[in-house]
Amino acid sequence: MEISKPISGVRSQLQLWGPLTALALSIFITALDSVMLPVATTNITGDLGVPVSGIQAAFALFSLAAAATYLTGGKLGDIYGRKQIYRTGLILYSLGIIAAMIAPNLLVLIAGWSIVRGIGMGLLLPSVFGLILANYAGPQRAVAFGVIGATAPTGAIVGPLLMGWMATHLHWRAVFIIDLILIAGVLLLIRLIGVTERRPGAKLDWLSTALAALGIGLLILGPTLASQQSAIGLPQVILISGTGIVALILLLLRNQRLSAQGKEPLFHLKLYKNRQFSAGWSTLLLFFFQMGAIILTVPIFLQTVAQYDALQSAYAMVPMFIGAALGGIASSWIIQRLSNRLFMQLSLMLVIVGLTWMRLVMSPSVEVGQLLLPVFVLGLGFGAGLAQSPNIILTAVRPEQQGEAAGLNTTAQDMGVGLGAGIVGSLFLSQITGDDAMRLVLLILMGVAALDFIAASLLPADSPD
Repeated sequence: MEISKPISGVRSQLQLWGPLTALALSIFITALDSVMLPVATTNITGDLGVPVSGIQAAFALFSLAAAATYLTGGKLGDIYGRKQIYRTGLILYSLGIIAAMIAPNLLVLIAGWSIVRGIGMGLLLPSVFGLILANYAGPQRAVAFGVIGATAPTGAIVGPLLMGWMATHLHWRAVFIIDLILIAGVLLLIRLIGVTERRPGAKLDWLSTALAALGIGLLILGPTLASQQSAIGLPQVILISGTGIVALILLLLRNQRLSAQGKEPLFHLKLYKNRQFSAGWSTLLLFFFQMGAIILTVPIFLQTVAQYDALQSAYAMVPMFIGAALGGIASSWIIQRLSNRLFMQLSLMLVIVGLTWMRLVMSPSVEVGQLLLPVFVLGLGFGAGLAQSPNIILTAVRPEQQGEAAGLNTTAQDMGVGLGAGIVGSLFLSQITGDDAMRLVLLILMGVAALDFIAASLLPADSPD
């Protein structure tokens, strides 16, 4: 009896937190992969015999493939069950990694790493948030979102270091073996995740799916090309993104028509009539807009203007990811003691303080030591706010709406990063020869953070369940 009690206790804890372990590990893998390949750009271009622009295209196409699939991934979770779609997404993701590991040329790398892995990501992420809602409630749900929020920046810290060591001492392809081992671990833990029910009557409208993929993809593609200093000019950027906007307008009209006919749209616009959902979604979009701009512009400024080497610029950014991890962990405790509105406002105040502090010290002669604290404070704000935003957004809707809401949630993330990096990044790159380019970017982001604060102020005062 004395032996059976500890065993029973371990089993119950494994049943309780095993699902979160699997979900957090998959988030860690995606975060790891999102930041480690740029470290080995020289190795990859030399191995495959392609220019740097080819590798940049592979990165951009992955983001586009993922962002264009999120809404569909959320809807498929309603139709087939989120656990099944999570498993399918993970398998597709692993197939993309295998393709990258054996890719003999750029075409295979893009087909596997960018397209197949991107579609897998589009199925995976909405399912993660839906499965947290299905497996946890109350304080445990807040803890789960806090862990997920801390896991991503942890992966962002480990990724460049792991790839740097592998590319230097072994081979850039060897790092994918670790990816596959971690994915195998997740597949073993999936059995601990509770089976989610399918929503009766849920259907996928293929025309809406095509319009969503085209609209979101082109909307992000325009600024992405501009931020990469491509050969296209402003008229082409406007044409590409404008076509994306037209496709999204057609999607909204299609959704309205299907709803009026009593049929199933890709997502219901009435979700945005929910104040907590719409304010939380807007806050999340602007959070990621700021993060996308910072992650792109700060390292470029430090290397091209402040004359940092790659390692120094990495050191300067690490405190942001450490702060984000700590902010994510602390958020699960803090949000249980504050209202949604006050919690998000405090997170954004940290962001505004960090951006203001960075603007005060930023110059062509800035030293790493001057950036450590302001970047850390900025990371705290990002980590806390981004960890609990999905909690606030997804607990605002009914269970039958959670698949659509999860798809819209992850779409806001990629749209925010893409638009932030594209719009602010293209402005920065056009002014990069000037000493005040980074200060201008930070001033713009301070304005975006203030707008984000206003959006957070529209949240209801009650805390998430």
